[in-house]
Amino acid sequence: MRQRLELSLQPKLILTPEMQLSLEVLTIPVMELREMVDRELLENPFLEELPPSKEAYYPEDEDELPWWERLPAKERSLQERLMEQVEVLPLGEREKRIMKEIVKCIDNTGFLSVSTSDIARRLGVGEGEVEGLRRFLMQSVEPEGCGALDHEEFIRFQLEGAGFNCDGSSIEEVAKKAVENGVTLVPYPAWGGGDVDVAVVEPDAFVVKVGDEYQVYLNERYTPRLVLNESYRSLLYEGSIDEEVQQFLKRKMKRAIMMMKAIEQRNKTLRRTVEAIVEMEEDFLDKGPAFFRPLTLKEIAEKVELHISTVSRVVNSKYVHTPQGVYPLKFFFEDKGFVIKRRIKEIIDKEDKTRPLSDSAIAEILREEGFDIARRTVAKYREELGIPSSSKRRLRNAGNNNRKKC
Repeated sequence: MRQRLELSLQPKLILTPEMQLSLEVLTIPVMELREMVDRELLENPFLEELPPSKEAYYPEDEDELPWWERLPAKERSLQERLMEQVEVLPLGEREKRIMKEIVKCIDNTGFLSVSTSDIARRLGVGEGEVEGLRRFLMQSVEPEGCGALDHEEFIRFQLEGAGFNCDGSSIEEVAKKAVENGVTLVPYPAWGGGDVDVAVVEPDAFVVKVGDEYQVYLNERYTPRLVLNESYRSLLYEGSIDEEVQQFLKRKMKRAIMMMKAIEQRNKTLRRTVEAIVEMEEDFLDKGPAFFRPLTLKEIAEKVELHISTVSRVVNSKYVHTPQGVYPLKFFFEDKGFVIKRRIKEIIDKEDKTRPLSDSAIAEILREEGFDIARRTVAKYREELGIPSSSKRRLRNAGNNNRKKC
């Protein structure tokens, strides 16, 4: 028997301590960042905190803040927290009524405990409409993913949010690859304290109109400005200190520099992302939720020249204070399918009942409004909403009119 030694090269991503810290700082919300920095300040003598800059922005009057930001810290159930978030979503009364029914059926882990068909029958609406609102709920509330049907859907939701495509591969394979690339996956939406409320929402950024333009200010009250302590830094160059002490000081200084760079990078990336969102959502900021334009992670990533997974980490678990209220950044990345379905329903509700619009006519209206959509897609969404075709709508309405005349 012969033995043969073969060498092969395989690409493998190894996250350095600097990369791990940078990813952690980028992902966590501002209040967690504040806690993390407070610990570092206690443990690392090289770090010093500067006061907020003169350009820092805070609302002068607390009344400027919407009621849900001024809520006192108290214990609330997951369902109560979700209900309060549903109240401020840009939805009509009908959609909110359906979404609140969905929330009532979410258990303490964050999964939907009944089928969407059951909810549809209970409310007397189309299952497609309930399904669209369920998916919208998953993307628009915190903890994100609430309303998922099962573990597999929730894992897929997390993977796609981090920029990993699950088509053509098993969930297990994609999840393994994601974890190797530093993505943290949790087993259910309420993992890590979904039943216990935190204190009031603290925005990571403020969007303020100055003159005719919108300006983005980071929340410097909780995003500290750090510098190196020069007194301790000078100790490194003294020959009288012990070798072991010198090595300890070098490790601490390296950690301090890593932390400063990570926060600087977080601030830069967060600002660029929010500025890109603001640029594309001026109508929403000026006129309100009715003028909201759903975005995708891909178009924002291309605009700010970042990887889509980086943008996903930036918008995760972060809030922005706008003239229209406080919104999670994930809100701006609504499911476009849901938006189109809602618009199709609005068009059909307002159509001439004696001459209902065909799917082709609806597609043409949507294209004029900026939606790139085919007739067959309109037909698919219409069926999912439980709305019959134009011929059946016309026949049904004609019969109703005749009965009224008699």
